[in-house]
Amino acid sequence: MEQALQHPYVSQFRCSDEEIVCDKVITITINDNKKFDIAKYRNALYEDIAKRKREQRKKLQQKYYAEMKQRNQLKEKQMNH
Repeated sequence: MEQALQHPYVSQFRCSDEEIVCDKVITITINDNKKFDIAKYRNALYEDIAKRKREQRKKLQQKYYAEMKQRNQLKEKQMNH
């Protein structure tokens, strides 16, 4: 990847100071064997991103509510003793 980014054609568009590096593999859930027009491909990518964000938000909410429940139970326990 780094070698491709250093190619003279690509390097003129590159600003390494502004690049964000991802530390995990990103998989696109769209079938590579099927041809899409630009709008369908873009919409499929946006929908996939939105779905992942919803799932991530749900997990964070579940974690938050579990922590709040645990704190409340601890407070009740402390108040009863």
